[in-house]
Amino acid sequence: MVRASRPSKRRPAISTRYCVCMMGAWLSKVGIVSGTRLGASHAIGHILGGSANVPHGHTSCVMLPYVLDFNAQVNSQRQREVRTNAHLKCSTTSSAVSVCPDA
Repeated sequence: MVRASRPSKRRPAISTRYCVCMMGAWLSKVGIVSGTRLGASHAIGHILGGSANVPHGHTSCVMLPYVLDFNAQVNSQRQREVRTNAHLKCSTTSSAVSVCPDA
């Protein structure tokens, strides 16, 4: 944090970028700290990553559209809300995270 704050003080025009990055990093952990369970793409990523020596982040991203399709039968309304709030024009959330050209 100290190293990151020094450039922000010297170059205030980019300090907002640091703040946004730090907020994003913090928000990405809030669910874990509050006890929210991780999703199937995350769990599958651990298994595939460990058995195939593929980085965990890569496997999670690759699996996400398929898991969203699988889960759509039980959480399609929540997925629709995500698309609406993110201003995505795709018809499915899985297409928004994989190949949607309008995203």
